[in-house]
Amino acid sequence: MAAMDFAMALAVIAHADGVYRPMATAQMQTIFLRGIPAVAGTVTLVARVLRAGKTLVYGEISLTTSERQARRTCDYNLCISVMRAGI
Repeated sequence: MAAMDFAMALAVIAHADGVYRPMATAQMQTIFLRGIPAVAGTVTLVARVLRAGKTLVYGEISLTTSERQARRTCDYNLCISVMRAGI
C-alpha cells in the first residue's frame, strides 16, 4: 500500500511538470482482487491522474504481476497544500 501511495505522489508531481508541492493523502480506497504470491516475479504499479484541481487530485492505481493478472486497484484522492502569501 505504501508503494501505491508513493506511485501516486510521483504521478501528481509528473502531472505538475515536475514541481513538488506539499501533499497528503485525503482518501485511498483499495480493492484487493487477488493476493500476491511470494514468487510473483515482476510487480508493476501504474498510477494515473484522472482529474487535478487546485487543492485536490483524483487518480487511480493498478498493480499487476508479471502474468498480467490484476491484483489490486485503488481510487485515490490527494490533498495538495496551497501556499498563500501572508498566511
